[in-house]
Amino acid sequence: MNSNGHMIDLAKKLASLHIEDSPYNSMHIPEYTYDSLKKGVSCLNCGSLSIRLDGRGLMCERCGGKEELHVGIMRTIEEYRALFPKRQITVSAANDWCRLGMTRLRMQKILKEYLVMDKAGKSTYYSFR
Repeated sequence: MNSNGHMIDLAKKLASLHIEDSPYNSMHIPEYTYDSLKKGVSCLNCGSLSIRLDGRGLMCERCGGKEELHVGIMRTIEEYRALFPKRQITVSAANDWCRLGMTRLRMQKILKEYLVMDKAGKSTYYSFR
């Protein structure tokens, strides 16, 4: 059999394995809104939202766990994007979601370092590369 015939057979086999009703279609995802969720950076060790700025890092007040500031913020922004894919990532939104009491300038520098700025001016927002 030539390679084209083999590829056609593979395509037919893949098509025959296609599942119309995925078991994930019936999976219940609870309803939630932005305002109904607790906001803040969660601790990687204990899951607590008792995280505070500690110089250039983050520290959990419950278990003492530490994480680099940029890493913790970007992890939290990725969660925000997963939960609210249609909401834009702005400096204000990031500050509100992370709840670290950071200045706008400090959050802006972090977003600019790790994300792509999509628009300049008053309506600047960021997206993942």
